[in-house]
Amino acid sequence: MAFGTRLFLAAAAFSISALGAAPGMAATLIEGDVIASGGIGGSLTEADFIQSGAASFTVGDTTIYVGTRQVSATNQNPVVASFTNGVQDWRREDYETGAADGRGRGVVWDGLGQLYAAFTIDGGQSSSVGFEAFTLDGWGQNYGSGGGPSVAVLLRLDPATGDALGGTYVISQLSSGNTNTVVPLRLGLRDGAGAERDVFFAGDAFFLPLSTDRSRMTAPPGASSPFEYRLLFDAALENALVAEAAGLTNVQNVEGFDALSDAFLTIIPLPASWLGLMAALGLVVAIGRDRGKAAGCRRCGV
Repeated sequence: MAFGTRLFLAAAAFSISALGAAPGMAATLIEGDVIASGGIGGSLTEADFIQSGAASFTVGDTTIYVGTRQVSATNQNPVVASFTNGVQDWRREDYETGAADGRGRGVVWDGLGQLYAAFTIDGGQSSSVGFEAFTLDGWGQNYGSGGGPSVAVLLRLDPATGDALGGTYVISQLSSGNTNTVVPLRLGLRDGAGAERDVFFAGDAFFLPLSTDRSRMTAPPGASSPFEYRLLFDAALENALVAEAAGLTNVQNVEGFDALSDAFLTIIPLPASWLGLMAALGLVVAIGRDRGKAAGCRRCGV
């Protein structure tokens, strides 16, 4: 599939209750309104998450929500919660509690042990208050140099408790080496070589995204960001197995990656007769085209 036109499933609130845990599943990442104002720990109901437009993923009777709480006039923190039949199983607001602005952007879950959430953050922090507590062993261990541009963070969570089991930063870089914007757009799982599913991430990278070895990719003359950036991680988020970005010259390990990601994004192969079921589940097939520059990004052009 060409980079200019991308087929994806628009599933901000995604359910696989009727299909069961599929061999591949995806969710489009969104940015909902803040769920509530006030300090950490105040009451939040499932209706609060729904009303805010928070991202969600449902398996059976259980829905996982990922959203954002306005904790002060100048600070936002992510919040993740699990509800079963309207009753809260757990809620976590302790993944990022520092002065940097953190937001919850999306979630995907296989209905078993693999639950992943996507966030954004606009600066690095100490491990006592930041995502860095969970990304030490990840492919991207920290925010990097500088501060201000918003980047992506992926965490693997325990579906029973919400405990963070590991994570990675996903950043791009300026020629100076300072960190620049990555806008998370898609997150999902697909069967891999091992016993657990691999984790797929797609986003828009401003200036230069990173290769699997975390070196900056090279832009040919005339290239301009954002670049469509796609990564395949192992289940622990410790290794990037594939890294690809449209229009860049030193992309690594890309043989068959278009087929991999396109097949992944179809969730599962469905005959035309299932289109009615897809509509009933709220799955909308949409065409996404290349985006303009992200608001607030620094040095968006190459």
